Amino acid sequence: MPCFTCRSCGALFQDRGRHSRHLGGKNACQQFYNNLAQQRASYTHANQNCPLNPPSIIDAGRDSPSPELPAWQNEPDPQVDIDAATKRRHVTVEEIEDEETIPEPWVYEDYPGLVAQAVGKSVTHFEDLRAEQEALNKSPHSPFRDADEWSLARWIDELPSGPKWLCEIINITGDVKGPNGEFITKELEIWRRNPVECCRELIGNPVFKSHMAYSPVRVKCDGTRYYSEMNTADWWWDKQAELPPSAVLSPIILASDKTNLTTLCGDKTAWPVYLSLGNIDKSVRRKPSAHAVLLLGYIPVTKLHSFAKSTQADASYQLFHTCMEWMLAPLVEAGRTGVLMTCANRVVRRQCLITCFSRNKRGENKQYKLRDHIAAIDVLRHAGTGKVPSDPDILHQSHKGVIKDHLVVWCEKVIGKKALDERFAAMSKAYGLRHFPRGLSVISQWTGSEAKEIEKILLSLLVGRVSTHVMKAIRGLLDFTYYAQYKVHSDTTLARMHVALNTFHRNKSALIELGVREHFNIPKLHSLIHYVDAIVKLGCLDGLNTENSERLHIDVAKKAYRASSRREYVAQMTTWLQQQEAVERQTAYLAWIGGVLADKMKADGDFNEHDNGQVTDEDNSTQERSADKVRALPAFQLPLTPSAGRVGTETLASKYGALDFVLELNDFLRTYHPTVPPASDSILLDVYHLLTVLLPANVHINNQKRICKLRTSPLSPRFRDRKAVPARFDCGLFLEDNDAFEAEGGLTGQVCCIFRLPTWMGLATPLLYINWFCPFRVADNLSGLHPTSTLPRSPADLVRTCHLIPKFGHDNVDPRWTQDDVLDEPITFLLNRYYNFHTFESLSS
Repeated sequence: MPCFTCRSCGALFQDRGRHSRHLGGKNACQQFYNNLAQQRASYTHANQNCPLNPPSIIDAGRDSPSPELPAWQNEPDPQVDIDAATKRRHVTVEEIEDEETIPEPWVYEDYPGLVAQAVGKSVTHFEDLRAEQEALNKSPHSPFRDADEWSLARWIDELPSGPKWLCEIINITGDVKGPNGEFITKELEIWRRNPVECCRELIGNPVFKSHMAYSPVRVKCDGTRYYSEMNTADWWWDKQAELPPSAVLSPIILASDKTNLTTLCGDKTAWPVYLSLGNIDKSVRRKPSAHAVLLLGYIPVTKLHSFAKSTQADASYQLFHTCMEWMLAPLVEAGRTGVLMTCANRVVRRQCLITCFSRNKRGENKQYKLRDHIAAIDVLRHAGTGKVPSDPDILHQSHKGVIKDHLVVWCEKVIGKKALDERFAAMSKAYGLRHFPRGLSVISQWTGSEAKEIEKILLSLLVGRVSTHVMKAIRGLLDFTYYAQYKVHSDTTLARMHVALNTFHRNKSALIELGVREHFNIPKLHSLIHYVDAIVKLGCLDGLNTENSERLHIDVAKKAYRASSRREYVAQMTTWLQQQEAVERQTAYLAWIGGVLADKMKADGDFNEHDNGQVTDEDNSTQERSADKVRALPAFQLPLTPSAGRVGTETLASKYGALDFVLELNDFLRTYHPTVPPASDSILLDVYHLLTVLLPANVHINNQKRICKLRTSPLSPRFRDRKAVPARFDCGLFLEDNDAFEAEGGLTGQVCCIFRLPTWMGLATPLLYINWFCPFRVADNLSGLHPTSTLPRSPADLVRTCHLIPKFGHDNVDPRWTQDDVLDEPITFLLNRYYNFHTFESLSS
């Protein structure tokens, strides 16, 4: 008789071993038990009266209340190891707003017309499938017998799948004649799916039920307009007025790019075309595991040997347009009359499927009137040559286009490649910051990641080496690039974004005077002028970033090709992808049956309804409002066990650099904790090498970017085959006085060690030993970076981690400076405002 039941999906098992194997194969069920264990751990931890104060050099006195658990959660469960659960406990910290500050509520202006009116009620494909199984007296795992058989043979082709694949033949006739005197004709295959059916699959998927928008809305707070999702921008609002009453606008987002299928050898390539809907939250579309972007088809890739070399480029463009016309032909009628579709919430609505693009001239800092669809098509028909116009693309236009292809080259010409490489090599380290030990000249293959890392430190390398106008021009481009990546924009941030771009154009003539450029007629540079208008019309640009489609190449092209026999591989790739989609659809269906579909979304995609890039209602936006209205303190978390136990003062001085530790500690205790007995030279401490910091929520920045870490690990020597690990002592930004923080920005210090005092001393709060730097002086007018230098200071509260950069100046880099010890030099340092988005936003507002 089965005696073990999965409390997540309700499956029955004969013993604990089968239940454990079930959890290993079901991420949603495993996540359910992890959440349950964490809740019980928090409850147990609260009953033990363990202090949860954030680590600080002073007692912050902010204990986190543990939530009361329901009665059923306090009952013992024979299937859950309580001891193991308590080992996975985490510190929870509640963020509380300043009581003296009452934030203004969010104001939502709904579209005044009739939008998204229900035509009728229907069932989703999950409900339809379940009804069919119940009518035939089949289990949810059908055509499999049970969960074990489904886990073993989930690749079977009998599973229901999504839109079917079609193969169509296109014949192209070149301008090169063959041996018989006739023009050579080549036969190509176009693999595609019906875009209307793909849209129906996405908009009716119950997985996206709580992540779907059907009507436009305008969001305001304190009189300021905010932009995030596509339905919060102007284009959806304006286009809705052109549709029939009660119709729903479904913006179709298309992405296409050629990618290599082979590595090191071979020339196999594929050209996938992706489709998604603007109704789905952009945070969901960005996650490949959410499957919110479908593969629409493959454009054939050919050498076009039937054309002369002089006409191959034009023939390639024409082939692309022809294939896209074939793929999108079903959308023409759907966009005119609309299509009845069952939405994820079981409501039948008339969906109007719309695609759009715009094209302008290129040149200087001047905008031109946007063309409508008819005018744009007419221009393209008579242009003869030219590429398909597209929406703003941060990856290829900004990161890899302007920054990598142009800005880095300009800097190399201004100060020289050797000098730039030396400054990159001597750069101080910080957590999450990539170091270039040999500079940039050795990089052979660039990606968007390298460009993003260079953006963090490039400006600081030029301080004192370039002229005022050059510095302002480069700072303007970097500021613009950072603003363009915000997940939520307001009228204020868009104004800053516009000012940053204007700053570059006002000062770019200095680069021409130095001979770096002859002109700035650069298409990718000109495209930046349309970013602000694109955000106002289509929402924030992270929802249109091609980084999403670049990541999808791995799943729908490279992995599919490796699963084929490498011969006639496109047909095999489509079959493999159909099977993978069927497996994922069945997995989601079983999660829906078990009522854990939301948990599966969190486990696979790690997103929730509050991290969707869209400004939520007043009750759910307390943290985001507090980030703009008040200065909230961060939360902290230490490892459950110390990295080093029973560490003496001599070790702290020799390995951690904590000189005069006992003297400084006793001074601190006398000042802030006079009731705690003093420490002696023989004291032994528990030391931690890592501190996790959760920064306060910010409406403009993704929640996943709120976590940063502070390391205090000493040198680890080489041991046998394990390489030596250099010491890591990160810097932090601290608060000594609230008024001084608002006026000057706080203090900086290098954390030498994180420790706890012995229990007999009666102080359980973790403490930091810090080497202080001088207080900030006024920020540099050109770079906007705050200078500082080393000097002991009094204790303070940790606000966030930070990155200090040596002020290199006009002279050459001292060859004795290295990345590991440059912070020990008695020189001036600059606070890096580009270290992360939180620091940038804090120092820009």
